[in-house]
Amino acid sequence: MGDPYPKFGLAICSAQTTFFFFIDATNNYNSQSVGWVLCDTGATNWTWNVTGKSAMTEASVGSYKNGESAKLSVKRNGATIECYVNDILVFEVNNVAGLSATDAAACAVLSFNTGVIVSNYSITTK
Repeated sequence: MGDPYPKFGLAICSAQTTFFFFIDATNNYNSQSVGWVLCDTGATNWTWNVTGKSAMTEASVGSYKNGESAKLSVKRNGATIECYVNDILVFEVNNVAGLSATDAAACAVLSFNTGVIVSNYSITTK
């Protein structure tokens, strides 16, 4: 779709904030970088490159184009959010404002200016 910085992944959304865990699909969808970022209500104030409100790292994402796929998952346990790539923990984020242990939240798939095919997905609560 022409965006020089395409991203796609999973979001946890409350009334106050959105937590977005994503694959940074730059380099013609070959990047192995993943990250997380926060956004206020209304998706108008993304905190890209703000320490404590976003992070990036390299991960063994594998190929995710031409019919191949990567596995992403997020787990929220109280005020802790864990982010996984292919079942390997890459981030643990604690005490996100608006996503405390008592804040209600919903899950979503989110992409920035790129098409995605979502398969083999599930949501569980315990």
